[in-house]
Amino acid sequence: MHISVDLGDTVFNRSLPKVRVGKAEAFQLFPGALGILSGLAYAGHRISVISKIDRGAEARVSFSLFNAGLIPFIVDPNDVHFCFERSEKGAIASRIGTSVHIDDRIEGLNSIHEYGIPHKILYIGAHDERENGLLLSFEDIHVAKDWDQAGAIFRRIIKEGSLSQ
Repeated sequence: MHISVDLGDTVFNRSLPKVRVGKAEAFQLFPGALGILSGLAYAGHRISVISKIDRGAEARVSFSLFNAGLIPFIVDPNDVHFCFERSEKGAIASRIGTSVHIDDRIEGLNSIHEYGIPHKILYIGAHDERENGLLLSFEDIHVAKDWDQAGAIFRRIIKEGSLSQ
């Protein structure tokens, strides 16, 4: 299985204070995110990052990934993909062969859907865009309120056999 994850409010809990790392500060991970992703990587699944960032923020965001222990232990640095518009996520996911994408933004998941990515997870741990009247343009979606639920969804997808390693 090839899993791609959005960063931002999917992996990093911005409601918590940043932690000091040397002279810099970094966001903290949502509880369970590191464990779920490292377990999937240990089981042989490929983990990639597809995230919309501001232009010029590549170094800062890469630092946060390294500080959180995601690079290079869970995500190969070559599997980090940045875009500057959420609508670009689908093209990236298609090009790298994503089979499951987890994102907190409906626009990102709609883009992923347009490219035929089979499994999509809407992460609502930080906020739920559905409350603002934003609609998904598809119905085949899983919703996770936290990383424990996301892990259960990944396990169910694997068990159903709809995805192999």
